Amino acid sequence: MEEIIQIYNSGDLYNFSSLRQLKEFSEKYIKEVNIGIRLETDYYGRIMGIADNEEFFEFFLNNKNIKLVNIHVHHPQKYKNDVRSSIFKKILKIIQKFKKANVYIPQSINLGGGLDELYREKCMNTYLLEVNNFKKRYELISKLRVIIIFEPGELISRGISELYTSIIDVKEIKHNSYQLTVNSSKFILFPWYNPQLSITPTNITNGNSTMVNVKIYGFSNFSDDYYGEYMLPKKILNIGEELIFKNTGAYSMSMRSIFQLLEYPDIIYLE
Repeated sequence: MEEIIQIYNSGDLYNFSSLRQLKEFSEKYIKEVNIGIRLETDYYGRIMGIADNEEFFEFFLNNKNIKLVNIHVHHPQKYKNDVRSSIFKKILKIIQKFKKANVYIPQSINLGGGLDELYREKCMNTYLLEVNNFKKRYELISKLRVIIIFEPGELISRGISELYTSIIDVKEIKHNSYQLTVNSSKFILFPWYNPQLSITPTNITNGNSTMVNVKIYGFSNFSDDYYGEYMLPKKILNIGEELIFKNTGAYSMSMRSIFQLLEYPDIIYLE
């Protein structure tokens, strides 16, 4: 809690994911303050965020010094009609209740990421039309202009940058199954998804090579420092061989970790 209070003492805004945490904050921070919340959604089987129940509404009714200025709804499967519809209805219900109770109405709605799913399912245009209709209904109810925020995520990260790394250890676990260690760590670049692996073209130009199962680990020696499982040509499994991980752009700079004070790789900009 002290860290959250420090955020506000620095003039920044925090998105709360727990009503219990928000209540604790309200007891210690009695000034008028702007906050954000992460609204409850089903995130791949895990319930994340604050539920829009009576306890939620009662809190804001009784703590009008705390102004909800941003609602963050991060959920997958945007391509499903019922999922989209339920999210929009949930937010509009909150606004209607806030309006009726004369509670401060947020003017910023963050609809999260997952836009790459919409492209794959060929329903981006449908989604944007529904967002526009949702925005119109929101503004009709609230009588306010609302800002809709999207998190592009992998939609812009693909092809933006690559991580060049080299093999520093090779172990054969069983026939045609290997474990590689590379001179970089997954902790510093990839917070939540398995990176795509490429290899330098010079490694595969001369003849065919048996494809083998390979598990790739970072150099930190922690079991979670794990890039993933791949199929690679056996002939390139040599110390010093270069590997390339794609799709490292969108989150590598903004969300990279200082876990165990690992050094970041050098950054090279190409025109």
